[in-house]
Amino acid sequence: MMGEEEKQAGKLIITRHSRLQNENRIKIEAENMKPVDLPHNDTKIT
Repeated sequence: MMGEEEKQAGKLIITRHSRLQNENRIKIEAENMKPVDLPHNDTKIT
């Protein structure tokens, strides 16, 4: 009985961790894109 609960808890932790990693990767990619694209566009617009 305890083993099953521990397995379920482990799965939850793993999925939550991988979801956080994906969000962080998206944020990093967005940060890498910003300096290339946005500053030039902003200066042209203004």
